[in-house]
Amino acid sequence: MAGLEQLLACSAATLAGGGGRLLCLGGEPIATLSDPESIGAVTARVGGTTDLPTVLGMLLSMRPSGVLLLSSACGSHALAVELAEGRAVGAVGPRRLQSMGAWVVELHRRYEEACRGSSTADDSAIVRSLRPGRAFLRESVLKALADCGDVGAVMVLLEGDLHWLHERLEPEDTADFGFLLMELARRTDEGPALERGLESWSKVVMPITRPGEHRTEAGRRHLNCVREPDPASLAEWLDARYVFPFCDGVLDIDGVVEQTLLGRFRTLAAVSALREHGYVRLVDECDESDPSAPTDELADLIAALV
Repeated sequence: MAGLEQLLACSAATLAGGGGRLLCLGGEPIATLSDPESIGAVTARVGGTTDLPTVLGMLLSMRPSGVLLLSSACGSHALAVELAEGRAVGAVGPRRLQSMGAWVVELHRRYEEACRGSSTADDSAIVRSLRPGRAFLRESVLKALADCGDVGAVMVLLEGDLHWLHERLEPEDTADFGFLLMELARRTDEGPALERGLESWSKVVMPITRPGEHRTEAGRRHLNCVREPDPASLAEWLDARYVFPFCDGVLDIDGVVEQTLLGRFRTLAAVSALREHGYVRLVDECDESDPSAPTDELADLIAALV
């Protein structure tokens, strides 16, 4: 067990319990070990010439099953990922909302609150279609990969008789880790242009009209063409319909990102799509020249009706 403890010392994980059979991350129990002596462990570190995808490519080339521990160089970010034949099926961290159950409950609560407590059957369908457990898993792992990309970040792969203690998805309902690395590369590549396209993070997102099921220009009832949209476009529009209630004319772009729980990239892509098709507009905070900004009289009337 001393060897395993020594390998874990470079990460945020520790062993606890009788005989060191409890694997913890930042004090949060994540898995039990039947026999710590029989657990195989491989560690790797991001270096000046070895980037994160290369490190993980080496660790996961044999599509292992076990637990992958990710720790940032500064030690402030950490995540444990359960792997099943190279697929990420579970994730948990020491921070609030870094467990699947808590995150899903909070997602539903925030969406209900954004709908002002009057969500409809259509709203419930939107949240279900997001597949919250899968969304948590993907966004949590991608954020951890982004946080652990700097030189000095550590990855530890544990294999053997481990029992995961938290929520998990079936492997067929999850993504291969190679896909997650490609998605990270795509977001890294496209993210800057997406940020520039929205001008300023401090712009307030003003709602105009609620988007429908299909991706059309605001005010149109029918699709502009008969060709079926691709799955990526459908997924982005589903995100846009979910994000719309958070665009309340009070929150700026950063505020919307913070509230949705979908992560920065997906939320910005959703706001961009809503803006492109005329469902929201971006205005400067307290911009009195904006003709759509509510007057004091209108604000008083709205307050009286609520």
